[in-house]
Amino acid sequence: SRTRMNTLTQIIETYFACVDRKDLAGILATMTPDCVVEYVSEGSRFEGRDAGVRAYFEQRNAAVEQSWHGNFRHAADPALGRVATRFDVRRTDRGKPERVGDNINFFEFENGKIRRIAVWRGVGKPS
Repeated sequence: SRTRMNTLTQIIETYFACVDRKDLAGILATMTPDCVVEYVSEGSRFEGRDAGVRAYFEQRNAAVEQSWHGNFRHAADPALGRVATRFDVRRTDRGKPERVGDNINFFEFENGKIRRIAVWRGVGKPS
């Protein structure tokens, strides 16, 4: 249904708003305990909301000075709890120039929480 699709896409946009604010508790609150985040384009994988995923975001928050994720384009299958999202990224890591990117994430949900995120990052070009 459109309502369920809107709910899933709102959760995704809340997740990214928390990422941009470096709000670790907010990020983790969108996820199931067994959440897996996989960076397919880099070959890395983080398992468990309170273990690998938490450690990844703690490290990311320390390295990133500021980031912005936006211009979201969602394609959703609410019945199966799946959403593909393409979006633009601007990111500045400490001591480095800003990079811009074009990313696609594939989200899988369980009981209104993110259970899995597969991430494909576009080439991070200087802005």
